Amino acid sequence: MRFMSLQPESEARFREMRETAERLFRTALGDSTIAEAFDRHLDFSRGVLRISQDLYQLDSYRRVLVVSMGKGAHAMAHALAHKLGAGAQGIVAGSTEQAAQVPGFRYFAGGHPVPNAESLRAAECGFAVDIDNSCDDWDYARAADHLLERLRDRRRTEPRLCLISGGEVTVEVKEQDGTGGRNQHFALYCAQKIAGENITVLSAGPDGIDGNSIAAGAVVDGSPRERARVHGLDPARALARFDSHPFFRALGDALVTGPTGNNLRDLRILLAW
Repeated sequence: MRFMSLQPESEARFREMRETAERLFRTALGDSTIAEAFDRHLDFSRGVLRISQDLYQLDSYRRVLVVSMGKGAHAMAHALAHKLGAGAQGIVAGSTEQAAQVPGFRYFAGGHPVPNAESLRAAECGFAVDIDNSCDDWDYARAADHLLERLRDRRRTEPRLCLISGGEVTVEVKEQDGTGGRNQHFALYCAQKIAGENITVLSAGPDGIDGNSIAAGAVVDGSPRERARVHGLDPARALARFDSHPFFRALGDALVTGPTGNNLRDLRILLAW
């Protein structure tokens, strides 16, 4: 490309700047690839997945499923599988066809930016959603039993179900020396009720503060009793002493966000698969 009506020196300078701009652009593209981002922010070693400053003990879960969506879905799944090694599995819903697929992943040719039929098929591999806000201000045990019963009943027709419940449960504290809050107490109670089941329960406050602890809440599945035994912890004793936070902190199941400045009702998410 020639720059008309320019002196040779100016033309050379413009060409240099164009080449410099293009070089910077291509360098930025290279540095902003998904693989580069994963290398910078994600690491996996000895069963622990690190994403920035967050740590996830993957071998404490029976099964880990990955959902990757968007134009970069394949690249993200590929980069994550490279980090995790054999055994990674999940769903890829992307808008571009791939010559090769990541082993262990089911692919869907999703639409972009508007979802198409394949996008909806991929969604169907996720969770059916149900909402139950009826247990607001109920005793924590009554609320937990009610929600778990509903979850188990609905899963007879919906094998993968997400039950969402908003509102606050009540806990009559009889021991004053424990550390925790209603969300962690609710989660700890649920942990004993779902032992051995494919159920996950999260209970947390959007304000980031649960009782007198530093956590917003906790997340549990059917494995805490076994993991607690390894750490020498007794969930029944922690529940009786209203001391749920040290229990969850030791297992890495406490949700810590810090104060958020929000003032919304608590949120409970129950997943069955």
